[in-house]
Amino acid sequence: MSRHLRAVLFAAALAAASAASATVVSTNYSDLWWNPVESGWGANITQQNDLLFITFFVYGPSGQAVWYSGTLGFAGAGINGNKSFTGDLYQTTGPWFGGPFDPSQVAYRRVGTATFASNATSTAVLQYSVDGQIVTKNVQRQTLTSDRVDGNYVGILSDVTSACSDPAANGVRTDNVGTVTITQTGATVAIASPACSFNGTYVQEGQFGRVTGTFNCTDGTSGPFSLFELRTEQNGLFGRYTRQDSSCSFGGSIAAVRR
Repeated sequence: MSRHLRAVLFAAALAAASAASATVVSTNYSDLWWNPVESGWGANITQQNDLLFITFFVYGPSGQAVWYSGTLGFAGAGINGNKSFTGDLYQTTGPWFGGPFDPSQVAYRRVGTATFASNATSTAVLQYSVDGQIVTKNVQRQTLTSDRVDGNYVGILSDVTSACSDPAANGVRTDNVGTVTITQTGATVAIASPACSFNGTYVQEGQFGRVTGTFNCTDGTSGPFSLFELRTEQNGLFGRYTRQDSSCSFGGSIAAVRR
């Protein structure tokens, strides 16, 4: 591969790595959210920077569908790093969908508040109040179907190396990992790069995927790894990762452009 082409791919992968974080404050929580033991209701969340727009599909006292929505602002992080968003909740009514849309018939009223607090990248606690009725639910990302991550890529990673037996090895680094080949058979994923091989199991978590398993490198290091918040797109994939060997712990972002 020419130096110029490699530089172009490196820049493209850096852009993808930036997109992987999606927001400056948190994981991107845009997704369908539900409680799998209470199938029939849920919430849609779209996140832009530090704001969540949330819509509920729930039912009123008579069993009729009711429409609630709200814009939740970032409220900070707890001592364990969990992120929280909160804001006012509104009930909206409007003209019948089968007739002409008349904006003058749209009406809304504030019914309470809503708070979305993450437990992890794919689970959260959703609490909201409607006219004094407080509801607290454990929710998770809803998976409709699984992505495929197999293909040939050119990738980079950027991570923080810590807890090294040699303190001089600690620090921030960015590496061009070169050509990466991923094969996927069902839930079994094998990742081969020039320096390391990774073998694990793929699980879909809403819009994100997760691969957990073990790695072995040509320098003799090995250990457990996890790829998470893994997003597959037409042009490539990006996400976050952790791995551990006998000398150091690693955690950061990874991005790859399809070849």
